[in-house]
Amino acid sequence: MNKKSTSNPSLTALITVLLVLSPFLNTILEAVPPKRRTPRKHFRVQQTTVTGTITNPNDQPVLGATVRIADSNTGTVTDLNGTYRLPAQTGDVLVISAIGFKTERVTVGQQRTIDLQLFEDITQLEEVTLNAGYYTVSERKRTGSIEKVTAADIEKQPVSNPLAALQGRMTGVYIQQNTGLPGGDFNIRIRGTNSLRLNGNAPLYVVDGVPFPSASIKDSRVSSATVTSSPLNNINPLDIASIEILKDADATAIYGSRGANGVVLITTKKGSSGTVKFNVHMQTGTARIAHKMDLLNTEQYLQMREEAFANDNLTPTPANAPDLTVWDRNRHTDWQDQLLGGNAYMNNVQLSASGGNERTTFRLGGGFRNETTILPGSFGVKKINGLINLNHKSTDNRFTASASASFVHNHSDMMSGLLLFPALKLAPNAPELYDEDGNLNWADNTWTNPLAELEKKYKSNTGNLITNANLAFELLPGLELSSGMGYNTLFTKESQFTPLSSIRPTYRAFIPRSANQNTSSISTWIWEPQLKYKRKFGKLGMNTLLGATLQKTTNQFFVINAKGFNSDALLENMQAATTLEVYKDSETKYKYQAIFARLNFSYDDTYFINLTGRRDGSSRFGPGKQYGNFGALGAAWIFSNEKPFEQGSVLSFGKLRGSYGTTGSDQIGDYQYLNLWSPVAQPYQDQTGLIPSRLYNPNFGWETNIKMEVALDLGFFNDRLLFSSNFFQNRSGNQLVGLALPGTTGFTTIQSNLPATVENTGWEFQLNTKNVSSDTFQWNTSINLSVLRNKLLEYPDLEDSPYANTYVIGEPLSVFNGYRNTGVDSATGVYSFEDANGDGFLSFPDDVQVLGNQSVDFFGGIQNSFQLGNLGLEFLIQGVKQTGSSAEFSFDPPGFQSNQPTRVLNRWQNEEDVAHVQRFTSTYNDAAFKYYDLLVSDYTLVDASFLRLRNVSIAYDVPLPDKSNIGLRLYLQGQNLVTITNYKGLDPENPGVNEIPNLRQYTLGLQLNF
Repeated sequence: MNKKSTSNPSLTALITVLLVLSPFLNTILEAVPPKRRTPRKHFRVQQTTVTGTITNPNDQPVLGATVRIADSNTGTVTDLNGTYRLPAQTGDVLVISAIGFKTERVTVGQQRTIDLQLFEDITQLEEVTLNAGYYTVSERKRTGSIEKVTAADIEKQPVSNPLAALQGRMTGVYIQQNTGLPGGDFNIRIRGTNSLRLNGNAPLYVVDGVPFPSASIKDSRVSSATVTSSPLNNINPLDIASIEILKDADATAIYGSRGANGVVLITTKKGSSGTVKFNVHMQTGTARIAHKMDLLNTEQYLQMREEAFANDNLTPTPANAPDLTVWDRNRHTDWQDQLLGGNAYMNNVQLSASGGNERTTFRLGGGFRNETTILPGSFGVKKINGLINLNHKSTDNRFTASASASFVHNHSDMMSGLLLFPALKLAPNAPELYDEDGNLNWADNTWTNPLAELEKKYKSNTGNLITNANLAFELLPGLELSSGMGYNTLFTKESQFTPLSSIRPTYRAFIPRSANQNTSSISTWIWEPQLKYKRKFGKLGMNTLLGATLQKTTNQFFVINAKGFNSDALLENMQAATTLEVYKDSETKYKYQAIFARLNFSYDDTYFINLTGRRDGSSRFGPGKQYGNFGALGAAWIFSNEKPFEQGSVLSFGKLRGSYGTTGSDQIGDYQYLNLWSPVAQPYQDQTGLIPSRLYNPNFGWETNIKMEVALDLGFFNDRLLFSSNFFQNRSGNQLVGLALPGTTGFTTIQSNLPATVENTGWEFQLNTKNVSSDTFQWNTSINLSVLRNKLLEYPDLEDSPYANTYVIGEPLSVFNGYRNTGVDSATGVYSFEDANGDGFLSFPDDVQVLGNQSVDFFGGIQNSFQLGNLGLEFLIQGVKQTGSSAEFSFDPPGFQSNQPTRVLNRWQNEEDVAHVQRFTSTYNDAAFKYYDLLVSDYTLVDASFLRLRNVSIAYDVPLPDKSNIGLRLYLQGQNLVTITNYKGLDPENPGVNEIPNLRQYTLGLQLNF
């Protein structure tokens, strides 16, 4: 639901202080020993004094270690030399504890001196292993910027696309869901927008070492009635073990040109040794639209229409106003509820088995997922998935092998959100959808029945196969030779049929029955041999990597259109058509090769240097431009290991790290440097000719991205409070854009490099706290905040380029240029605008000004997890501060035959009226044209910020007998439950009315392990 955002600064400050201090308070409380209950003694126990020295594994004294007698108030702390003195009795138990060390217990016997060596407590920083693609590194020792989400977080969200599980959980990573319909697409930006090309900002996706496509292979001419699809819908989220996102130069440079916009690494689940374990995971859920817009009712709507005709001095007729003259004026339909108010249902069943011995492990899994839609009709998406994984190592542990294969088949007849606009714009007194005979009601051809779109048929079958194998052999101690091989193919066959029943009767003479079909695929194979060497020389550690990549990607597209069918029943038989037209028949090949190296040094587990480099070769550039060199330097210093920070201090961990390097991009499509010829639109004397459509230019090369980062990581109270702050600056230059050409050349642009530079800067903050940690209750909190800024630093001759009215130097790429609205002219009753050049006329582009930008200023999330015995609760709140497009952007001029938001009632009616909305009009005149000028003015820029309860998960582990070896978990999950915003549209996550908004979902689930 939408509510106006309200806040209490004092309450907010108090909550913030308590949240920050909670780890400190809990640590102090835990340090206070419980009151000792003195037992009644029936015999005399000898009282003595125990002394000793407490040291660390390096035989250095531990200052401030607590030594106390269990279940008593008697205790002391060690001095500078690590020594202590404590009165005790024979049989007493000494409890020795210190921050950063494991707690030890010793029973007092006849000895008078008890010396003890404490062992370091490996914290979560050391336990968390991050996948950097070509190597792994612990959270403690990393030099780069890597974010991670594990299966534990993914499984708590009822999502079908892995990207949905990342929203609000990562710094520097903004993910926007584009539609609430199943199978929809997502936008992801890792540390901002780098390229001027919209299709040049996607990250690299890698699934188990195999590159995965980022763009849909569907064709808009075939799937125009469907949602834009995301390829990642063809990956089962419940098969994922972890998702890592690489952001800075140190983490991405080893991927070279492929890592310019960040890298998304997806690792699937593997088997574990032991007896065979079975897992059953079942989910069922429902979803519906969370919010509706406030629109005019029938009385208000008819008043608006009649006033519009009166303003225009026109008379309503059945031709220009059936809503006033023909349709029932007493009828009212809430079209939002009628067309978008249904319930969507989801059912998901996943089965898996894993096991093996210490040498060989396996995992088998498979499942079925079915999702329906809120739209009328039985449309939806069905997915079948399967996965197999095998791992083996030799008896001497020198040889290891692993192989995995996953397959997802996706069947969809999902129609799109084309019903969204009728739901908002249809007159509330529009006719019934069906006539008395149950057929579509055309109301004597006075309207276009919105359900006609659902008469169209769409079906697609998409398959995704990912296979990979890895072999590794230890040639010498520390020297390993390995080879990774992978293959991925994503293919689809989609068809759309337009029967006569979907066409308004008055148009059937001009619009024939038709069928479109698309058969496309993207196949990639990759081979990566690697040589690794790891050695320790006293305190000096060395870890090296040398490897190569050979990759080939083949894209195939075949799109045809068929017309001239005699019957709707023949639409699925292309041979029954009288006309066949090939829209697209192409095959492109992309070849990529590279060599890469990594050299990592560490000293005393305190100082770290990481050098990476890669030389890439791409078939997308011409001779002499095909190769590019990329590299980075990363360094880290764990200063908490230094002498000033002795064990026992409040600061348990401190690390300063930074990186600098370059990555590149070749995301321009295949064969862009070559001459391109296309068939003429109309054959001449039955002969098809060719015309040039692209000019030859082999001189453009790699787009480059220079990345810099400085970061500080801190841990307090034995890492119960972890804080991280990052500052980054990315500059993307040598932009691959279209260079403007004179019209006499016959071409408007030619692909080229320009020294245009785009800069992204930002601050990222992450806070993780263990607020309460006891045997019966745990409370953990994670807070992240990202503040990003984007700017076009330079663009030579921008004013003479095709982008002169799109970009502004010194402004973000999302800059909004347009007219400045000055309100409604009180004399004429129409919108007025600032005459920027003072010539007395409103003209384009002379009166266009920089008005603002449609961008995300900052975003973040707050996640809390509670565990009380067998009951767990977790919730995530996502916040976004942004400017977006007004929801009114997609409505017709007020007064037209189109419903409107209720705010239009505050309109101009008489001279000298002060109003926010111009006078109503029913036809295309000066008032209507002024309204369209308004849509390119600052009037459409609105605050689209929101605070959303993104996810809630309540789980209960059912207690069962220990000997049963059965685990049973029941849970309830909610998604997009509450949204607080000032935005007046359907969904602030997608400002403007273009797609079905995100749905509010409820899911019941069961996990059974045995």
